Amino acid sequence: MSVVYSASDDDAEILIRATGVDPIGQGHIVGPGGTVRLKAKFRDGDRLGQADMQFDTPEPSLEDLMQAYPEGEYRFRGRTTAGEKLAGVAELSYELLPAPTILFPPAGKTDVPTKDLEVRWSVPVAPERILLQVEDEKEKVALNIDLPGDAKRFTLPNDWLQPGVIYTLDIKLVAENGNQTVRDVRFTTAD
Repeated sequence: MSVVYSASDDDAEILIRATGVDPIGQGHIVGPGGTVRLKAKFRDGDRLGQADMQFDTPEPSLEDLMQAYPEGEYRFRGRTTAGEKLAGVAELSYELLPAPTILFPPAGKTDVPTKDLEVRWSVPVAPERILLQVEDEKEKVALNIDLPGDAKRFTLPNDWLQPGVIYTLDIKLVAENGNQTVRDVRFTTAD
């Protein structure tokens, strides 16, 4: 379980992931105080099942999310398609890194070059790693780059950006606990 906090939108979500060696037929997650947070039974759970399960909460305010999903231990229980018991534990923490500052390109910038574009940012605290994403929202295509925590810049591939397109740039700081703090900007490339 991890928290993704958007400093740009001031909202947050929880990502819940479960992976089994054998196919998962059904499962449920119980949070602190014994409250069931999630139940999943797959229609083909007795036959095919799922290799992985991922659930994302909506993106309310961080405060609302903290009330709905309190910090603490969450227990996963389930069964494989063969009827074997599954169990796991995850610790949910709201410990987040401070947000990065995107230095270039700035929000709303137009005429951004499509060649040799160096994205730059600063971070108040070094993260475990940095996830950089540049997305063409109209075409729904994205470039995803996983960088070490000490990275401060990255030059985008010359053939990736297209002229006259609005892009969203996300810089996600990943903490040691898996939580992410993200800042994004939109920019437009030159025609």
